[in-house]
Amino acid sequence: MKGAERVRLRVHPLFWLVIALGLIGERRAEIVLLFTLVLAHELAHAIVAEALGYRVRSIVLLPFGGALEADPPPLATAREEALVAIAGPFVHLPLLVVGAALAEWGILPESAALLWQNGNAALLAANLLPLFPLDGGRILQSALTLFMPYRRALVISYGSTMAMAWALLALFIRARQDGWAVASLSLWLIVVFAAWTSVFAWRALPVTMAAFWTARRVFATDVRRYRLKVITVYEPLPIVRALSLLFRERYHRFVCRPGPRRVFAGGRTTKTSSERPAESATRGYAVDEFELIDCLSEADGQKATFCGDGRDERAH
Repeated sequence: MKGAERVRLRVHPLFWLVIALGLIGERRAEIVLLFTLVLAHELAHAIVAEALGYRVRSIVLLPFGGALEADPPPLATAREEALVAIAGPFVHLPLLVVGAALAEWGILPESAALLWQNGNAALLAANLLPLFPLDGGRILQSALTLFMPYRRALVISYGSTMAMAWALLALFIRARQDGWAVASLSLWLIVVFAAWTSVFAWRALPVTMAAFWTARRVFATDVRRYRLKVITVYEPLPIVRALSLLFRERYHRFVCRPGPRRVFAGGRTTKTSSERPAESATRGYAVDEFELIDCLSEADGQKATFCGDGRDERAH
């Protein structure tokens, strides 16, 4: 793997506790298998990430799996993120085939083959759960960014993870009360970890969106090569709202029109119709995303009238 000399392998302190408990309980085979499969899973992530231009920093072994610490390219695409995410679960498919073949040929004892197959199947299924930051959740998040603004995709990803995690935990608890053991301790930890991570990711949305916009601003030339998307907006517009309308892999032009104004009619204050009068169209003008966001930034995040050259939008 290119740059593999830079990748560090770190073991979470709780993983050492799992190893110690396994040794005490005479479960050495399970511990060795867990270490091997998790390492193979994360190496698959790392190899694909490195090939796609990510800066891979380390692989962390957790008590219930592993995590790849890597910095994506500034304008990483949804396709690239999905490929990195699916590489880990995908590696278990050939491992399942190899295990079945070795068992069929008598090379692998039946007990060892069963342990191998169950371990691979469990890691494959668990990581494809649509919970962020699991691989399935990352694939879902990447897919959502193709069809909706980037911020909305993140909100749906984090929100659905928290809702699903609470639902699963409630299901596990109810099943336990009814005498059914429907989930192992590892699955409980995975669900709690996903919910916990999504809560912090949700709280960090302003930072995430700031980094998203900074990357677009720095690489504006590349962004302008994206497919064009025209968005009609009405003033006044807060900068946070403007950023929330941006798609990940689109270059935007905003058609800016005056918003509804309050006028006096018969001594009462009323709101003009939401249907813009024909003459309003001639007052609208088009600006690109960088001009608009820069203008709103200069207003220090306050609602402000739009900047622009005042040309009619039809001229663009």
